[in-house]
Amino acid sequence: MRRFGMLAAGLVLAAGRLAAQHAGQVEVGAFGSYTRYDATFGLAHKIGGGVRLGYLLGNIVGRPTALPITAPTAAPVCACS
Repeated sequence: MRRFGMLAAGLVLAAGRLAAQHAGQVEVGAFGSYTRYDATFGLAHKIGGGVRLGYLLGNIVGRPTALPITAPTAAPVCACS
């Protein structure tokens, strides 16, 4: 347990000196999703995804945005009697 604590402390202290992001950097990423709607809404469960874009204005301030794509469709209604 002591070894784990020393390793965690070392990683935290080293992370403060790393310069992973800088002004003018553009970040692009993709993501996937699965949405489960409540039965009250009458919508089918759907698979979706999207793209994330980000631009760092300075070394601390950035402007992220995301474009998610999920097209909900009405779930089939049971005409049971």
